[in-house]
Order: sequence, then C-alpha cells, then structure tokens
Amino acid sequence: MPPIRDRDGKTLVRSLAYFLKGKSGFFRGNLLGKRMDYSGRAVIVPDLELDLDQCALPYAMAVEIFMPLLIPRLRDLWAVSVRVRQEETLSDRAIETRIRRTLRLSSDHRNIAEDRALVVRVLEEIGTRNPVLFNRQPTLHRLGIQAFYPKVSSHEAISMHPLVTAGFNADFDGDTAAIHRVVTAGALEEVKGLLAHNNLFSPANGSLTLNLGQDVALGAYFLTTSEKGRKILAEAAGSHDPEGRLNKKGLSSYLRRALSQCPIKDRITMVEKMKRLLFREASASGLSLSILNLPDLRAARDRLVGDDGNDATHVLGAMEEHVLGFFRTRPDHPLSIMYDSGARGDKRTMLQVIGMRGPMAKIGAQNGSARPAVVFSSLREGMKTGEYFVSCYGSRTTLVDKKMGTAVSGYVSRKLVEITHPIYVTTEDCMASGQSARRGLEIGPYAERWLDLGDFGPEGLCKKLEDKFIITLLWDTQGRDDGKPFLFEGVQSLFDEKVMSQIEKRDLGQRLLGVKIREERSRDELVGKLMGRVLLDPLELEGEVIHQIDRDDVAARLAGWVLSRKGSIIVRSPLTCEADYGLCQRCYGLDLTTMKLPEIGHKAGIIAAQSIGEPGTQLVLRNFHTGGVMGAAGISQDIPRVERFLNAKSLAQTEAQENGLGVDSYPMLIDEIKGIYDGNGVKISDQHFEVLLKGMISRFYVTDPGSDLFYPGQLVEKPDLAIAGGQVRARPVLSGIGILKKRSTGWLSSASFENTMDILAMAAIGGKTDRLLGLKGNVILGRLLPP
Repeated sequence: MPPIRDRDGKTLVRSLAYFLKGKSGFFRGNLLGKRMDYSGRAVIVPDLELDLDQCALPYAMAVEIFMPLLIPRLRDLWAVSVRVRQEETLSDRAIETRIRRTLRLSSDHRNIAEDRALVVRVLEEIGTRNPVLFNRQPTLHRLGIQAFYPKVSSHEAISMHPLVTAGFNADFDGDTAAIHRVVTAGALEEVKGLLAHNNLFSPANGSLTLNLGQDVALGAYFLTTSEKGRKILAEAAGSHDPEGRLNKKGLSSYLRRALSQCPIKDRITMVEKMKRLLFREASASGLSLSILNLPDLRAARDRLVGDDGNDATHVLGAMEEHVLGFFRTRPDHPLSIMYDSGARGDKRTMLQVIGMRGPMAKIGAQNGSARPAVVFSSLREGMKTGEYFVSCYGSRTTLVDKKMGTAVSGYVSRKLVEITHPIYVTTEDCMASGQSARRGLEIGPYAERWLDLGDFGPEGLCKKLEDKFIITLLWDTQGRDDGKPFLFEGVQSLFDEKVMSQIEKRDLGQRLLGVKIREERSRDELVGKLMGRVLLDPLELEGEVIHQIDRDDVAARLAGWVLSRKGSIIVRSPLTCEADYGLCQRCYGLDLTTMKLPEIGHKAGIIAAQSIGEPGTQLVLRNFHTGGVMGAAGISQDIPRVERFLNAKSLAQTEAQENGLGVDSYPMLIDEIKGIYDGNGVKISDQHFEVLLKGMISRFYVTDPGSDLFYPGQLVEKPDLAIAGGQVRARPVLSGIGILKKRSTGWLSSASFENTMDILAMAAIGGKTDRLLGLKGNVILGRLLPP
C-alpha cells in the first residue's frame, strides 16, 4: 500500500517499516553511530613538537570539550587565589561571572591575557589525565580511531604527530578529523589501551604503522651513508648497526625489529629520538629539485618510436630501462635520491615524469576491447593537444571509478563483517581436554591455484601458464546428457603443445572455465604464512624447540627448512578449531600487534573483516591519483573476484564442494582469495582469511539425524550439533553470503544487513530467538559486547 500524501506530495503517515529499514533505520542507524556530546572537528596539521601519544586542540575546542572539568577547577583556583591575596573579596557569583567572561574571551575583561594563560595551564593539566579519541573518516579499520593526550594550541587546527598518519591514511592537504572525549572512569581506562604507542604494529600483517616516507626516509638515507651515521642511528634505536644504506623499506624493517624488542614503556622515547634525528638529517641535507634538474630523455624515446612505430609496449619497456639506467649512473642526482630512498615516487611515477606517460584509458574502451591511446610525451616536456585531451579523459575516468568503486568495495566490506562478526576468541585451548581430534593445517612448499579464464581471457591465460605445471582443467558441460554441470579433467603435466591442444578443443556443449596449476612457494610467501602461528606439535630446529612462531628469524629458518627438505609443517588454524563457540587462543594464533596469544574476547572476526576490507577500499581511493594510466589500479578490477569468493562461486570453491570439503582443500581456498590481494601488493596474514573461511563453513548438512531433533538435509550450526550429543552425522558446507544471511540464527544481525522486513517477517513466523552471540546484535541493543 502506498504511503498517504498531501496535495503537495509530502508523506503524512509512514509505516513502521520506514523506521526500521535503510541506513538511517533503527538497525543500521544504531550500528553506524550515535550523536555525541563533547566532540569537535577541525582540519589537521603536523606538529613536530608533539610526542607520539599527544595531539593539540584549538583553544576554543578544548574549552568546549572539557567544560565540565574546567569550570570546577577554575572556581577552586580563583577562590583560593582571592583568599591568599586578600586584595578583594569576590562572591561566588562574581567568580562565576569572571569564568564566563574568560571562556567567552570577552574583550572588556581587564585580566583576559592572564586568565587565558591560566585556562590553558588548567586544560593541559586536565589533558594529562584524560586522553581523547582521535578519528579520521572513513574509519576502515581499527587504526582509524586512536587515543592521544590533548595539549592546547594557539591556532584553529588540530595538530597531530607526523609519524602516526599512516594508520589513519591521513595527509595534510585539508583532511579533517574528529575529537571525542570519553566520560566514565571505565571508558578512560579502556581508551588508554588505544594510545598511539600501543598501535605501532598492524593487526593485518604485523608491519610497522608509522609513516616513514618523505622526510623520514630521506633523513635515514643520508644518515646511513657513512659508518658514523649508522652508529648514530643504532644508538637512537637501541639496536644493532644497520647493514648498509637504508631506504624506506629497509628503515621500516629495521625499526620493526627494534620496536618489537623494545619495552612498551620505552617506545615513545625511542620514536621521538628517531623523529628528531631523521628530520634534522633531512633538513641538513639541503636537497632541492627544480624542473631544470630533470633529465631530457626525448631523443632516446624518439629513436625508439621511429624504430618500432607505435609499439607502445616495447617503447614503454625500453624507456623504463632508460629511466632506471639514469638513476644507476647518476646516484647523486636529487631525483635519484628521492627514488632510491623511497622518499617520494615509485618506478611508474618516475617513468611518467621524465620518460613517457604510456598507455591511457581510451574513450569508449570497455574491458580492454579497444586499443588504449598512448601518450609518448613525459610530464617534464609537456603534452601535445591530443595527448592532453586523452589524459583529461583518463583523469576523469579515475574520478568516476573512485565514486563507483568506493560503493562496491564498501559493500564487500559489509559482507565481510556479516560473515565474520560472530567469531571471537572464547577459550584457551580446544584440545586441552583431549576429547577433540588433534588436527591442523599443512603448510608445504607447493601451492595449488586456479586460474579463471574469465579473469585473463584465452591469450592472457596462455601467458600465465608458461612453464607452469598443469594439474586439472575445468569444463562447463551444461547441456550434455550426463547431467553434470562440471567436468574435471586431470592433466598432471607441464604446459606444452599437448596441453594447449586440450585447452583449445571445443566439444559440443563444452567450454573451458579454468586451469589448476601447481607452483613452488617463494621464501617470503612461506615466511608470511608461518609468522604468528602456533605449531600443532613442538618442532626442534637447530637446537631450539619451537612451540610458536613469534620472531622473523624463526619464521625464516622454518621457511628454509620447508623449501630445502620439501617437507611440511602442521600448524593450528581457525579452520580446524573444535571450540563450540568461536575460536580458542591457540588455534587463532598470535595477535600480530603484540606477538602474544590474544585475550579472551578478542574480536577475531571483526579484525579479519577490517584487515581484508580496508586495503580494497583504500586502493580504490588511491586510483584517483594515477591520472588514468592503464593498469595503474588493479584492485578495482579484482573486487568482482572477491565478491565471487564471498558468494562461494569461485573455481576453487566449486572443486571443494564437488570433491568434498575437507582439511586438504582449505589451503587452496585460502591461496585463492589471498592471491587477489598479493597480486596488488597488499600483504594480509593467512589467519584473517582462515577466519573468513571459518565463517563461510559455519553450517553443517545433516546426513543422518540419529534422533528426532533434526531431519536429513537440514542445515544447522555447530552449537546445534552439540545439543544432539554426538548422535547426528553431518558434513560441513561452504555457504555464500546469500545463504548465510538467510540461515543465520542471529536475526537481528541479518535484519541489519539487508532485506530487513523480509527477515523480520520470517523470524516472527518461525519464532526465532537471537542468542546475541555476535557483535552486531549487542551493539544495536546497546548491550555490552560478549566477553
């Protein structure tokens, strides 16, 4: 029934459904946030005088936020001051008037300068005991909200430490941030755990979250040129001398090791020493860059274009070598120093600046169907009229992609949260009782991966298959008489002409969907897979008994052992955890921010969703800065692959469900989703993908009910199986988000995701009860989160 409207079209009466569904409805509205007192927003600027755990607020903002704490303190101070001086007798009303005038900065008050100085001192005294929450939107992951002790600044912007911007993905080109004051004593204690010195390591992969680019990287590069400088750096870091000259990547690795060995209470002092030292070195270097310093490589490019016509790929590759050759022959050039130190610009950027811009997104091109336009000019020399026009189109394309891609990646993040939010650490060790089977995940030297024809096309797939060992071909056989939708054809051979002929064959109703390959893992890949793991059984290596992998050197030695012996290591995994609810500490592995076992109540699912969702959204946003260059933003094209995985429609998932879902199939499923991010240079720990997969395998298909509690073919959750006391037989089922949101026993969570009214109606008809085991339902109702 349509809503009742007046003659102007204004809705007069709205149904209950209007107030429940949508982003501003009861469910999602309570999830997205609530109105808050004692908060403010302003532009952010850097301040080198701040410590790591400090920020600086504008005077007026600090007064408003701390007003309830400020006025009683001022009243006491002025009352005591008047009694001590005995120069005048002020009534309580007169003191209140003086406070109001001071805080309004009234110009007719004769003691305004003295009073303002007093207010600042009181505010900073209050700030030492009351850290505030600092939030920059969009809050894509846990590091988007951190705590700082506030100071008072004389300008109208919020000042922040220049090294903590990386966690917020902030820069100083007009970004704004919000400040929130917490009120209760319990909240104050909790906020202290969010102070910046407790957030130095990323929960996604354990990497350092400090911003070590630009001036900091430049300072380290110049300082470590000499032996004396390396000793100075080592003294400031309290660590060993670095090996050779450090660039941005080397500095990050060096400081990560130093900070991981440094006591938490000493981290602020160490970071401040490094900040002052490296900024001073960058300033003392006197590095400057002018357009007149940039080399002119037009002659070399014109020769290449003349020899090869318009073969853009060959010219682009040759010009890249020219640019890198210039850096090798002129290491003291300002541009070479910027590139080599990692302070500013990567290989693609430098190629555009002094080489050539390269292929651009072409007008009318869709899915690579049209040949891209090529801009042979560089930014240093300037572009011709036609090239400028093509570049403008490419730049506008990035604006559209940013707007549309953000919505798609944001929806993917919502799906990730919906799948994983009920998963958190609930117990210490699921195998401690001895009743659970001792199972683990095998990490070996080889990886099996599916290459989807739809992602690469026939030509691209053949290039990917060169020198690869082919295991299986997957054919779409819909329309054939046997009724099976898929056919798995074994190959077990290196890619050659015979395999090529198999791929090219086209039987009636038969179409190639993908190819499964086997390849050896790299050492770095194995280190990433092993870091933060708890071993199923202790392993003795080089005289050391290893129970958990909490150091880089241990992970590197184990990776070398796996590759040299072609053996495997069995580790505890969320996928093999036998806890009735959630996960146990040991199966989850180490918290990558502390390299210790997580606390009970650790929100493993939410952190996994943030760790996987944040890089996708962030890379879509960075697409804006690529200027429309072809191939500059791969994650935008790969997000549909992530969606396909979340809907349980990828090739690896198809094979796993056809052949039976078991421990042996888990590594391939993890490698498939992880490979999408690895291909875009994003490093995420395997434990987060395993938590995601755990959420997708949270349902079981009843094959033998064993009692009247269930019926054959019913989909049930693990806690429901425990009620049957082991009589029921069931197998795990891999479910996509479409099934999970319908089958979820937490109807509050499902209703807040989408199709609110349908889910509420079905929950009412079925008499469902929400046990509030996850996070979302408790947040909606304003309850404390489950412990």
